[in-house]
Amino acid sequence: MAHISSISSGIFTDLSVAAVPGDIPSSAAEYPGLFTTEIPLTEASPVTTEFVRFKNITSLPKVGGTVKMISSPVYGVDDKRNVKGQSENDAMAVEMAYISADWNRQDSVLGRIVGSKKKHVFRLALLNREPDGYGNNQLASVENSIWYWVGRISSASVKSGLSGANTITVSLLTSSDFTGPVTAGTDYGTFQLFDSLGSALLDSTSDPLQATG
Repeated sequence: MAHISSISSGIFTDLSVAAVPGDIPSSAAEYPGLFTTEIPLTEASPVTTEFVRFKNITSLPKVGGTVKMISSPVYGVDDKRNVKGQSENDAMAVEMAYISADWNRQDSVLGRIVGSKKKHVFRLALLNREPDGYGNNQLASVENSIWYWVGRISSASVKSGLSGANTITVSLLTSSDFTGPVTAGTDYGTFQLFDSLGSALLDSTSDPLQATG
């Protein structure tokens, strides 16, 4: 399926995170393979191809841009030079309705990620229609535009709703450039990752992390 081609609201947009920490592929073309199978938050032993979703989201952050550049002094040189990747970006805030069981540190995949120094791959899928599912091949059932990045959940703060639902604000720190927008598409039953110009970046027939939805 192609990129979104019409003006509409992205009410089915999905934010997900690869469940296994620290398992960062060397190539961004392998990121889709980490989002093959959605698992429940209570899964005790996730594997590399599994992911969990952030549900009940009320507000999503902006995506795009590059890793922050900082000025680093160089010995023997009068001016400072920009060094890429020495600083994490500002936190991206995600707001959602709070269900305490979803963030339990003992029993929840998301709960165990909060505050961990280990990095994960995140995926934001911009969706204007509800897909057949949220595995990468299933996203291909509708028009979609996808961004991937590496980062971690630095904190999560809860606000009691005296007149409405309790809410939680999750802070995501990025430590890589954003890959995207790309799209999940199908070609004679195989998974492909396309860049914004329509060029294929990944074909599952030649990749060991084949996405089967």
